[in-house]
Amino acid sequence: MDANAVYARTARGEEEVRTRANQLRAVQRQALILIDGRSPLTGVLDRWGSLTGLLDALLFLVDNGFIAPLTSPGSAAASPVNGTTNADQVRALLLGLVESLVPSGNARMVARLRDAPGSHDGLQAAVDSCYKLMRLTVDEDLAEKFVSRARGVLQRS
Repeated sequence: MDANAVYARTARGEEEVRTRANQLRAVQRQALILIDGRSPLTGVLDRWGSLTGLLDALLFLVDNGFIAPLTSPGSAAASPVNGTTNADQVRALLLGLVESLVPSGNARMVARLRDAPGSHDGLQAAVDSCYKLMRLTVDEDLAEKFVSRARGVLQRS
């Protein structure tokens, strides 16, 4: 999932908005409605990241063909946007996840993710570090939710 890409509803997504045929969960439907075809995913996460389960809902919508990234003619959907790398995109998703789960924005967790090496292993180590910090300073259940979602983001990258 490209954090800097603009996502739009597919034909299946548009049909779902009109008919509710797939009986999406409330947060999945809300996420589908938030996708406007103009705002980059990072903008959606910035504005609506406090909506519980938004990132998981967006991942579900992509995986099930309700939304897709817009591409310009001749560009590939997986190509970096604005010169960013896949690691930057994954990092942006992970930062959005931390900020959505810890609204006060734990600066130490944000710093660990921001300063992590751009490799998969480096980002995984930062996620593990944030998980431990979240367990100690915020809430164990929230930490479990974070690590589960973060691993999903890393697995999809």
